[in-house]
Amino acid sequence: MSPPRCIQQWRARRGLSQAQAAARCNLRPSHWSNIETERRKPSHEVLKAIVRELDPSPQELKDWLSQDESTAIEGDQAEGAELPEVSL
Repeated sequence: MSPPRCIQQWRARRGLSQAQAAARCNLRPSHWSNIETERRKPSHEVLKAIVRELDPSPQELKDWLSQDESTAIEGDQAEGAELPEVSL
């Protein structure tokens, strides 16, 4: 499952609309929609806000991060570099 699809499922499981989730993350609803539809890749800061606000379970995070390598954010990290720590 693609990262945007995971984000969409986390949001739906919490009973939030795109506008509600966007407001919790201090994003415009159009920005949120663009993330879920893969028209825009979220920055690390936006991803941290999404994880903080949608509070996925450790298993959901593990499944998302282990599914494939497409979860990397363009231009943020060189291959083989450690990813920044995310506080939950």
